[in-house]
Amino acid sequence: MKRFISFALALMMLVCFVGCDGGSEVKNYVFKSGDVEIKVGGEADAVVSALGEAQNLVETPSCGGGAEPDREYTYAGFKFNTVNENGANKIVKLVLTDDSVSTPEGITIGDGREAVIETYGEDFTENASGTLTYTDGDTKLMFGISDGCVSAIHYVEE
Repeated sequence: MKRFISFALALMMLVCFVGCDGGSEVKNYVFKSGDVEIKVGGEADAVVSALGEAQNLVETPSCGGGAEPDREYTYAGFKFNTVNENGANKIVKLVLTDDSVSTPEGITIGDGREAVIETYGEDFTENASGTLTYTDGDTKLMFGISDGCVSAIHYVEE
């Protein structure tokens, strides 16, 4: 009987340890352009330096009233927005603009809704317009869905 109880306790502990790891997966939603990683919340100056000159750069007065302008950098297939925070040019949003680029996991504009869920899983929220939002820490990865297909992909700072 003691062997049975010991075995049962050992089995329960094993189940507990296996179950504890379920929610700790780090997703790390980062976009890549070639070898350059672009993380929402990250420093933009190093990214711009690595990517080279933007196809288009738009500067607007700072939303926060700062002296430095907010910026939108456009490259082939994507664009990102920055704000100046404590003297640093910080990335706050990145948008894939066409199907010439994809997420590092392989999802691109035009893919089906099912492909997104197959790739990123069931842990998402969906709003009334059908946008699927996956959250990792302070980053949201959002897939706009129209007629069952991905129509927009946004990385946004929460």
